[in-house]
Amino acid sequence: MRPLAITGVLGPSVPTQRITEGVENPATLTWAFTVQYSLMYLQSAVKDVGLGAPFNRLVVVVELPVQTCLNAGCGGQTTWTVNPGLAWIGRYLELGAAAEFPVSPESGGVGVFVLVHLFIDDLFPGSIGRAIFP
Repeated sequence: MRPLAITGVLGPSVPTQRITEGVENPATLTWAFTVQYSLMYLQSAVKDVGLGAPFNRLVVVVELPVQTCLNAGCGGQTTWTVNPGLAWIGRYLELGAAAEFPVSPESGGVGVFVLVHLFIDDLFPGSIGRAIFP
């Protein structure tokens, strides 16, 4: 169970512009959590089960993002999706992909999203990757 992680977030989202292109932007309350299982942590800190590349650097993720509208004519309306996916974490970048399945009718349709995350501090450790306040 040590490679298993549960994370969460709870907080408001307040738009900087009340109206954009004639549409009112609502304030929302975001509450979400993820369940993650890190094969990388399993291999390095728990037990080497013999996974080879690229599987030894994978994290299996299920994200459950929820938003509750607080105003702008949609007050109290809650939308949420279930997003199962995978992330591969390398030394200089992270690549991820997840499906998005709506749970509430207001959440839209089925979708896919991808992530490309560059670790700037590892790519350029002697310049823009160094500490601002050493």
